[in-house]
Amino acid sequence: INTVGGTGTEAALQETLNFGEVEIDGIELDILALVGETTTIGFNYVYLDGDLSDVIVPAESVLNVPGTDITDVTYLAQMPENAYSLTLDHGFTVANMSLDAHLDYSYRDDVNSSAVLTPVGDLGLWNARLSWSDIALSDATASVSVWVKNLTDEEEIVYDLAQSGNQFNTPRTYGVDFKLNF
Repeated sequence: INTVGGTGTEAALQETLNFGEVEIDGIELDILALVGETTTIGFNYVYLDGDLSDVIVPAESVLNVPGTDITDVTYLAQMPENAYSLTLDHGFTVANMSLDAHLDYSYRDDVNSSAVLTPVGDLGLWNARLSWSDIALSDATASVSVWVKNLTDEEEIVYDLAQSGNQFNTPRTYGVDFKLNF
């Protein structure tokens, strides 16, 4: 458990404690389907169920009352109950060169950003990439890729930093990659 608290000059005091018993059960499903000669669709799903028990504050605690059972106010951090991703890939051949398109979406339920802080909302992000490869040069081959992460520019809190504010997901980013093989 990582707790933040204190008063006065100790307002930003941070304490890390080991806690009781944890049991996590879950399932994961991965499917990849070839739906055409050069097209694949992928799906991944994860379900997690976590339980804490016997979370008793140890005697050496500074911020919590030693011996207190804090099981009911302690959470498993960064563990969504449901998460999934979808992918779509398609390839083309044009004049002995390859053109590949990729699109993906990933989603996760709301999570607790730490063991004691309030939950942060769910998050779903789209990403895309277009790659042109096998470009013949005199004694080499080249490839060029154009990509975008967080295509829809979602802005969500991904970590609640208690007294010091929040941390947000990465905004939309994009770029071009050049690769030369010789």
